[in-house]
Amino acid sequence: IPYKVTIIFAILRLKARLSVVTLMKYAYLCMTKNLMMEQKERQDIAYFISFCIEQYKTEKGMEGEQVMNLFNRYGVFEYLQEFYDVLHTQSAQWILGDINKFIKNRKEAANGNH
Repeated sequence: IPYKVTIIFAILRLKARLSVVTLMKYAYLCMTKNLMMEQKERQDIAYFISFCIEQYKTEKGMEGEQVMNLFNRYGVFEYLQEFYDVLHTQSAQWILGDINKFIKNRKEAANGNH
């Protein structure tokens, strides 16, 4: 058990007079819930990235493989994953505009144009 969790358990045990077994059950439920939430979030991000690929492909008249290569080359996948919390709340048009700006900035940086 990580150090911080051990301290939290000790505090809970002293203040709430909970047994070690009760605390372990609580910890297990929390970890299970966190794992399920993490798995759901990863799935949501995967669906969002898939949506972005499809939208971009349609907007640009490109094949899926071309979009995948482009997104991979300029780090769009990492960008979409890192900023998922903000991006997934925006409209498709806004997201596509943002992806276009992101790729444009990456191309300029690669060519030495700032």
